[in-house]
Amino acid sequence: MSYKFEEELTQLAKNIESVITNSLESVELNKAKEQVNSAMDHAIDEVRRALDQAGTKLDQSLERNKKKSAGDQKRRGRIGDYAERRLARRIPDISRMTPSQLLRYSKIPVTRNPAGRTSGAVYAVLGISGLVVFGLSLLTGIAAVVATGLSSMAAGALLFLGGLTVGSGLLTSRGFALRNRVKRFYRYLRIINNRTYCDVKEIISSQGEEPKVVMKDLKTMIRLGMFREGHLDESGSTLMLTDATYQEYLEVRKQREQEAQKAREEQEMIEENPQMAALKEAVEEGERYIGMIRQANVEIQSEEMSRKLERLEDITRKIFEHIKKHPQNLGDLRKFMSYYLPTTLKLVHVYCELEKQPVKGDNITNAKADIEKTMDTINVAFENLLDDMFEETAMDVSTDISVLKTMLAQEGLTESELDSLKS
Repeated sequence: MSYKFEEELTQLAKNIESVITNSLESVELNKAKEQVNSAMDHAIDEVRRALDQAGTKLDQSLERNKKKSAGDQKRRGRIGDYAERRLARRIPDISRMTPSQLLRYSKIPVTRNPAGRTSGAVYAVLGISGLVVFGLSLLTGIAAVVATGLSSMAAGALLFLGGLTVGSGLLTSRGFALRNRVKRFYRYLRIINNRTYCDVKEIISSQGEEPKVVMKDLKTMIRLGMFREGHLDESGSTLMLTDATYQEYLEVRKQREQEAQKAREEQEMIEENPQMAALKEAVEEGERYIGMIRQANVEIQSEEMSRKLERLEDITRKIFEHIKKHPQNLGDLRKFMSYYLPTTLKLVHVYCELEKQPVKGDNITNAKADIEKTMDTINVAFENLLDDMFEETAMDVSTDISVLKTMLAQEGLTESELDSLKS
């Protein structure tokens, strides 16, 4: 299109040049002017027409690309939906799966050849065959003995045939027992439904069997590797089907044992030392206060008040951490616990209620401002209380420093003594 357009412009320019030359030669300036204007108008019309055609073709091209993109996306969507439907059709519902499908689509580690599936069939066939052959032979022998009388050789033969018949019966029973266990294994897989753990009570209730029978079943299946990563917890109440799940259980159990051991040790300390009981009660109460302060801070919208509450929470936590390490200072907290902390929390709750009011009158504003100022005073007071708790520590440090300096001086190792030795 562009090549043709350039060709037309070139031809137009030549026409204009020809018109001008002819006009000048004939000295018909007015006619030449009209021809030039006509040629220029024609050129402008051609340019506009070419641009319109180019724009139309561009719009058509964009529209085709847009439709193609939408068609591709729609086609991909249909392909994705088709793949999902095909996959869904490929994997049947677990309640309708055959035994081979249960093993094929199992997401938990299970054996592909359950113990007893093959041997049970072999035992059952051999046992039934033995019962037919040896049983008929035994009956024939008994009939012959009845007719001819019992001899020592006949008695031995009957005993031998009787033993073979009983053995065949036991073999048959064993074969059916193995096959029934495999069937129960498939039923258990349906109940578990690819979960990594399952409540044993759920399996028991669905089977209608005695709990002892199901428990024996599960232990045997784990031992034989039918559940390749199967484990039962200590109480036998939970069946875990993967090693990862069992490791999580062991970690949780270890953590609970540690917590129980810690609780027993704390209880023993409390029983031996009444002061520890008071300390534990004070620390637990302090943690409740800290939790209530934090919750109130979540509800409060004022950033200034929120910063003050964060400071209050930090100071209060440090006070109780110090008390944990120095139980002998518990008496210093009596007034702090019985009055200062409850009153502070009361003021914080009042501030929360005032902030929730839809009306921002003078009384509400002034009360909130008073509480905010009071919080500064409370924080300073609590910081001073924390500082006072370290008074004994500061005295001990000062005493240690004094003793250390005296001993260094006696040994001639102080700075003044060393300077004199250097000189």
